[in-house]
Amino acid sequence: ILQRLGANLQLSEKIKRDVVSLLSDAKKEPQFCGYNRATLVAAAVYLLTSENKTSIPQHKIAKEFGISDVSLRNCYFKLRVLRQKN
Repeated sequence: ILQRLGANLQLSEKIKRDVVSLLSDAKKEPQFCGYNRATLVAAAVYLLTSENKTSIPQHKIAKEFGISDVSLRNCYFKLRVLRQKN
């Protein structure tokens, strides 16, 4: 999904690797089992680009992945908590 839908975002290889790693951790957590994969990937991209000072606007990521800003934001907050735990 990241390569196909996120191609226009011009993400660095580091961000892509970190997204895969974060999603691997998220798959183990029950609170993420009902999320659409595109929503999870988009939220991970938003979180990691924000942390790496290469921030991409939330609405641009949501549009690129075909999800709503609200879905992105809700999943982003949960991923941020997970990332702080690990």
